[in-house]
Amino acid sequence: MRLRPRSLYTRLMIALLVVLALAGSGLIFAAWFYSGVAADSAYDQVLISGALQIAENCWMHDGVLNVDVPLAPFSVLSTQDRVFYKVTDPSHRVVAGDPSLRVDVPLREIRRGPVVRSARFHGQAVRVAIVGRHVVESDPNGWAVVVLAETLVARHALAANLTRKALWIVSFMGLITIAAVMLAAQRALKPLRDVARAIDARDADSREALHVDAPAEAEVLVQTINEFIDRLNARIALMRRVIGDVSHQIRTPLTAISSQLEMWERADGDAARQVLANRIKQRLSEVGQLSSQLLSHAMVLHRAEEQSLQPVDVTPLVRLELMRLLEQRASAQWNVSFDAPEAPVVVPCDPVTLKEALRNVFVNALDYGVRQQLAVSIVASDSTADIRVEDDGPGISETRQAALRTPFTPRDGGRDGASLGLAIVEEVLRAHHGELRFERTGQGHFRVVLSLPLHGAAAAPLRAETGAAHKSPQAGRSHDPGSIES
Repeated sequence: MRLRPRSLYTRLMIALLVVLALAGSGLIFAAWFYSGVAADSAYDQVLISGALQIAENCWMHDGVLNVDVPLAPFSVLSTQDRVFYKVTDPSHRVVAGDPSLRVDVPLREIRRGPVVRSARFHGQAVRVAIVGRHVVESDPNGWAVVVLAETLVARHALAANLTRKALWIVSFMGLITIAAVMLAAQRALKPLRDVARAIDARDADSREALHVDAPAEAEVLVQTINEFIDRLNARIALMRRVIGDVSHQIRTPLTAISSQLEMWERADGDAARQVLANRIKQRLSEVGQLSSQLLSHAMVLHRAEEQSLQPVDVTPLVRLELMRLLEQRASAQWNVSFDAPEAPVVVPCDPVTLKEALRNVFVNALDYGVRQQLAVSIVASDSTADIRVEDDGPGISETRQAALRTPFTPRDGGRDGASLGLAIVEEVLRAHHGELRFERTGQGHFRVVLSLPLHGAAAAPLRAETGAAHKSPQAGRSHDPGSIES
């Protein structure tokens, strides 16, 4: 169930409307609050003025407080409200007004000026102004007190009127703001529509970079699209390269097989046909090996683009791959040793492609290098792990070492094949940020080194093993691949 709208414009408008609604609500609340404050302030000033006028008309005569209550204070007060008052002399005796109007009189405060408070009288909320007048000069406590109270109907009406006017203003400004926001959102999203139109207008076969005049925010999208186009072009180029390599390499042996089949059909005698059959069988075997190498090469190229490296202990990976290949060559007469650190040697790698690289190095060593001895070791330093494959064969000449890193280099000695083994190893190590090296040892042996960056802390010191025998049973020697261990 989709809860969020598809349209980016709708999402933007909803977010902006929510913000505007919250802001408008805050403004309306502020208008209501300050309208009440303004109404109270205005009516309180009128109420204080009335109480002061009554207090000015108070005087003492023969020890009696006299009051001449003017009509002016009551005429300026609201006609919508009820007004109550009382006047007390210094002895707190009510000399005028309503004696039932009981309000706590803060004597200390009224000596400094008028005091306004909220109270309740006859079940109604009222606002009370309390004013004091010093009428007995010889007595510090000779204060007459005027209490003037008014109900709140008029001030509530004024506050509501101010709030309504503020609400109209906020609503009007809100509508203008919403219209402006809608227009601004449309203009802000225009670069995205320009990008969409530019993509729609392109031909299906067009893979050039997208050029659109866009602001900085939309430029990120254009850049991402162009990076995707670059990756797509690289992938298509890779596919074309693989297809071209396969077609070029497969065409020659298939043509040869076709020619030999025609010769086999025209051959006279079983002996001639047997010779041709053996040639066809050999060619088919070569095609099978070539197809396997081509597929391995394509797999390595693909995974180099897609792989995510993960920490892997290479010691069991190298040992198991070596044992598997030795089991397939049980009749060979070789001395094979394997040395590795006691602690795990962890490198960031793709196990699938690293196994493919190891297989190619081991196959090259076993098929073309080893005479009697093969030494495989893992040496870890502070930053790298070196997988060393050393044999006592002639090795690869320096003039051929660079060429054999390139796919489809012609083989020396007139041998057929695509020369993909070391090219695959080179591709794998490049994807692993490693290095393929060729070395000559002090004993004249040839060594292939697969150097990989080490993951985490440095590995433990190398623990040497005794060489494990791998010898031909036909020669009366044992063959025990399981004896190769770390």
